[in-house]
Amino acid sequence: MPWSLLNKPWLRSVVQLVQLFVAPNRDDVYEQCVWAALDEPPRARKLGKRPGTSRRDVFDEMHRSMYRNAAYTQADGPERAAYDKAVVDLERARAKQQAAADEPEWNWKVVCVLLSAAGLTVLITGGLMALLVALFSTALLIFILFWRGTAVWFNLRYCLLAAVLSISCAAARAELSYRAVVWGVVLFDKGIVPVMDGMIRHLMGEDPDSLFVPQGTSKGLRAPRAPGFVVQTEAMEQLHRKLNHLDEGTIAVCGPRGVGKSTLLENATEQAAFGVLIQAPATYAPHDFLMSLSVRLCQDYMQHEGYPAPEFARLSPFHRMLRSTRRRIRALGRWSSFALPATALLVLGVSSAARSLV
Repeated sequence: MPWSLLNKPWLRSVVQLVQLFVAPNRDDVYEQCVWAALDEPPRARKLGKRPGTSRRDVFDEMHRSMYRNAAYTQADGPERAAYDKAVVDLERARAKQQAAADEPEWNWKVVCVLLSAAGLTVLITGGLMALLVALFSTALLIFILFWRGTAVWFNLRYCLLAAVLSISCAAARAELSYRAVVWGVVLFDKGIVPVMDGMIRHLMGEDPDSLFVPQGTSKGLRAPRAPGFVVQTEAMEQLHRKLNHLDEGTIAVCGPRGVGKSTLLENATEQAAFGVLIQAPATYAPHDFLMSLSVRLCQDYMQHEGYPAPEFARLSPFHRMLRSTRRRIRALGRWSSFALPATALLVLGVSSAARSLV
């Protein structure tokens, strides 16, 4: 998996070392170093700028024998010698372990598991003393089998020997992983990086320096009004003097476009004890803009004083219609609670007169 999936540089470096430790094979170490070099920002920004310089093209070129041998040659040192020695030691340890495992008729893994399970069972059920007695009895039984030279002793001996040699194989594997990490760092710094840089320049064709590749924005060009690059001007000093002598009032800032009005206001807002800066839109309804300005002022002041500002949610037309309908129904209910009884009493009062009139 490419290391570009990890965004944090320190975490990516840790994962690189872990991958080298897990996969210490020579080809795997080379491939992981190539991926790491491709993912470095100064080099990744150059990829794909011209035909034939994509990420896949550079990766395939680095696997050609010419570039591979060049990287190995530049990283040839004591670290590589220690890595090659660890490879040979692991191969020898595995060969000895495999030779011991092929001798017995039994499966050495099954025998070791059964012996370990039996010892653990005795330890749990009988305690440490019972385990010592069982070990002594087992040793005496093995000595008797050895004295008689039975086939049981032959199979058991090579099973135990294969188990012991497997531990030496694990130690040799750990040593190889450590040497792979050390050599991988040297291979990356002294072999892969310089070879890849030269190869990328070659793939870019004639005049590779004519291609503009931005190398970062830490030195400027980050934003139109970067706070860290504000220049103290006469207008700014004049505004600060007026603000220091003014308790209340209005100061207007005018000037042509791009002269620095917004930068001047931002700087004054940052230095104030409490300030709010709002950009007016190009077109707006005065009522809505004043409403949003008042809400923003209240919210910022509440946060400045340490109080949580409530969330404002704009209701949809359907919710506003439901709220209006509910309000009208409630008013109609209150009116009906007086009108209906009054109507009933009026009907009852005039009913006798109406009958006599008829």
